[in-house]
Amino acid sequence: GYDDADGDWTGTRRYFIVGDSDNKHVGSSVLEDLGEVDMGDPDVLSDFLLWANDAYPAKHMALVMWDHGDGWSARMISSDESSGSDISIAKGEMAAALEPLVADRGRLDIIAFDACNMSTWEVAYAMSPYADYFVASETTVGMAGLQYRETQVAMGKTDDVAAIADEMARSAVEIGEEWTYAAVDLAKIRSPWPSTRLQEPHL
Repeated sequence: GYDDADGDWTGTRRYFIVGDSDNKHVGSSVLEDLGEVDMGDPDVLSDFLLWANDAYPAKHMALVMWDHGDGWSARMISSDESSGSDISIAKGEMAAALEPLVADRGRLDIIAFDACNMSTWEVAYAMSPYADYFVASETTVGMAGLQYRETQVAMGKTDDVAAIADEMARSAVEIGEEWTYAAVDLAKIRSPWPSTRLQEPHL
């Protein structure tokens, strides 16, 4: 309903992304057409991560979540307009989605949020058992958000994860003109209980 440049398909597709110069159409090959999938279900995210790791194993792995963001709250990210569901950090749903992958391969290199209001201590702490670096904005994020081209260029030049996380934050602000973005070394705040999922806070 948002765009009909590629035939206005309505399901969920997995692509093998390759670069091209056509900004109006997706030229990459469709690997799978999953039909209607609930993107607010943490099991769906977990299944995708396990599939990606199995199908395309790599030395380094990053997860970028794109959507509206609401920080540490009952409502968080990855809202599904059909089901009305979303994935919450405060309820432990994001942790539940990440745990099977991290148990299988170890921590992700980077968890990044291309979404508003996600760079809070609470969110970073909740993500600390699951990644080495955390990239997010402390305030609202416009349509530009993270600059994926610049990030890919940086990835082609170095495998220094800290440098790549820094570039994600830098390019979002300096090129994307976002107000704020930060790269955080999660080792500095990592939970001493790496297998413990954070539940709803007691206020």
